[in-house]
Order: sequence, then structure tokens, then C-alpha cells
Amino acid sequence: MHALPDELALRGVNCYTASELIERHKNDSYHLPLPVYPTTWAGSGGMEFFMGNSAQQHIFQLMGHVYSMAKLTENPALIDLAIWLTQSDNLHLIQWYGRSGSEAEVSAYFTPQEWWALGRGA
Repeated sequence: MHALPDELALRGVNCYTASELIERHKNDSYHLPLPVYPTTWAGSGGMEFFMGNSAQQHIFQLMGHVYSMAKLTENPALIDLAIWLTQSDNLHLIQWYGRSGSEAEVSAYFTPQEWWALGRGA
């Protein structure tokens, strides 16, 4: 792996860090908004994965309320934050809630250890 950048350079391939690319293309960037409703790579990838039980339904409703409140402020930073919250890894917590099987195991694997206690009401 240490030799990879040099080998790529010999073949005309340049390597950059994320920060270098941001700096290099800052004038050519575009805002790509996230969708309000979450998607997942687990299961079929649709909304039904988040709506399988009452806990998931209640959390999803809460996310919708937070987004609606942020929209009322017309503050782009709050709206962006509300959308990020619906897309972030906290959805793994509700994906596996009350489920078993391979999909739940994969989702639980990506759930931060600190959140397991939250699922047990600790």
C-alpha cells in the first residue's frame, strides 16, 4: 500500500486527499441536496424497511416533525441539519429494532456500540 501512490503516478494517475480535492474544485462545486425521506442499502432499500413496527413509525414521525419545524424557520442550516439527521447512521438504531435475521445483523453491525444501551432503555 505504501508503494501504491508512486506506482499510480508512474501510470499517470494522481492521488489527492478529500481536502485537496475540495480546494482544487471549490469554484466548480454544486449543492446536491439529500432526499428528505431516508433510504437504505439494507433490505429492499425502500421506506418499508423503516416502517416495520410502532417504534420505527414513531421515530419516523418525529423526524418528520423536526424537518417541518426546521422548514418553518426558513434557516438553511437548520433545514440541512434536519435532513442530515434523517439520513445519518442513527437510522440503524431503528432498522434493527425488534428484528432478527441477516438484515438486522448487518444493520446492528454498523450501529455504534454506545447506542445499544439506548435500545435497551438504559
